[in-house]
Amino acid sequence: MNSTSFYTDRCRLGMPRLKSTLGYLLLGLIIFVSPVNALVILQYHHIDTDTPAITSTSPEVFKAHLEYLKVHDYEVVVLEQALQEKIAGTDPLERTVAITFDDAFTSIFETAFPLLQDYQYPFTIFVSTDFISENSKQYLSWQQLSEMAGAGATIANHTRSHLHMVRKKPGESDAIWLLRQTQEVEQAQNIIETHLGSASRMLALPYGEYEPQLIYRLKALSYSIFGQQSGAVSAADLPAVIPRFPMGGRYSDLSTFATKVNTRAFPDQGKVINPILGKHQVRPLLGLSFPDGNWRLKDLACYGPGGKLTLKKTSASSFAAYSQQDLTPGRSRYNCTMPDQNGRFYWFSQIWMMKRANGAWYPEP
Repeated sequence: MNSTSFYTDRCRLGMPRLKSTLGYLLLGLIIFVSPVNALVILQYHHIDTDTPAITSTSPEVFKAHLEYLKVHDYEVVVLEQALQEKIAGTDPLERTVAITFDDAFTSIFETAFPLLQDYQYPFTIFVSTDFISENSKQYLSWQQLSEMAGAGATIANHTRSHLHMVRKKPGESDAIWLLRQTQEVEQAQNIIETHLGSASRMLALPYGEYEPQLIYRLKALSYSIFGQQSGAVSAADLPAVIPRFPMGGRYSDLSTFATKVNTRAFPDQGKVINPILGKHQVRPLLGLSFPDGNWRLKDLACYGPGGKLTLKKTSASSFAAYSQQDLTPGRSRYNCTMPDQNGRFYWFSQIWMMKRANGAWYPEP
């Protein structure tokens, strides 16, 4: 479904046309919600207290996460196996979690690995191969990765150089850009296979950034693709960009951890929305549609930059969510939640990316 057809459908359902001067744009994504269980995937970076706070989880908090999963009888699964079961149509267990790490920092081996062995929990490490070194104090070595793989860890792809995959070089055509990004992924895949003998065809997107053309190209090469947007995975409909809950900094708090690992999914229809906003797309609209069922629609809430989003009802069971203030250059997200009848939450997150006013990409903080 393209943006035009989506906009037409929304108007047919009674949504008034919003003034273009406000920079609103409906971006072609309807999320259909169904009552299914879910797989929750956790994303960690550093397990340390002397590393950047936003990507760090203290060893004490990480251990508390593992203990919570054990005490509350969560099934911690091998990620690749869980995805294969979903594709085959097997429903996940009621309490199912997968543990992942991005960037292959040394604290994974030194701190996380012994704890995970104690709990006998499987995990996945997404590796940017250019940074793996036998002499690095920051990143893991191939020997350490091999040791963890021998103990049951899954080593997977995080590109070769951890680049911003959506960014084109000056004068670079779409075709050359797409070829360059594909080579970045395939080269990393070959390097992992060379060092470890095999490599799962799973890819974690650096910074969680993506663009539809790239996603479809990589899926055609049989990669399962993971972002950094929050949410659970639906057993009924595996998204093209699979969500994970970031566990760094304030997002690792144990009180919110309990809520996140118990979430249910807002499954989409397999389509990929373009999260890169144009110059006037400063308040993108997100469509939410609910099939017949006993939904607590009055408790649906969405949040983004500036706080709570406006929810505009477009039919008896459909809504459009948009920010009450303009998005600013950088990455931002809309997060939508709704409680079910048993106190669990449905959870969906959509990433947006906005360039600077002069068309240049934002720097990393």
